[in-house]
Amino acid sequence: MAKLYFRYGAMNSGKSLQLLTVAYNYEEQGKSVLLLRPSIDTRTTDGCIESRLGIKKPCITINRNENIMQLIYERDLNPDVILIDESQFLTKEQVKELNTLAWEMNIAVLCYGLKNSAIDGELFEGSEALLYYADDFQEIKTTCQYCSSKANMNLKLINNKPVRDGEVVQIGDVKESIDNVKFLSVCKKHYYEYEEVK
Repeated sequence: MAKLYFRYGAMNSGKSLQLLTVAYNYEEQGKSVLLLRPSIDTRTTDGCIESRLGIKKPCITINRNENIMQLIYERDLNPDVILIDESQFLTKEQVKELNTLAWEMNIAVLCYGLKNSAIDGELFEGSEALLYYADDFQEIKTTCQYCSSKANMNLKLINNKPVRDGEVVQIGDVKESIDNVKFLSVCKKHYYEYEEVK
């Protein structure tokens, strides 16, 4: 029986790179891989999942009200495995559909994403649902921008000042220049006690 997996980590922990590596390995075994990405993630607009190293693969983008099971049936897809990037942006209903695909259709589903919001530190809807429904979850680790502690928080900066209120999802619609907006991987200490990067 296949499982639903959740691989989460702070920003810049290599989640997309790991997903693309897993896709490559499955394809090398002759397995059919379906790559999905929520359309709310507008960092890449060319219908691809892309790592910060520039490695990318085409994917299907899904919107928040899209039924993933219906998409698979309508497009006559028959994947052995489904890999989803930016899974924190999934809805609870979509996560439940993925759980059904794993358990009833015997399709392995691996979701990669953030666990916590940079704004308030709380769980994203998709991450919360994945922590509930996933059969297996694992943290992809990276270190804090400021110290050698494990980074388990994401810090949003605008003009080098922490932002702790406003919309949780602000990809692509941040009014400030993208040069003035940064996201850092930090430990809890440095999330709450921000120090400007020298």
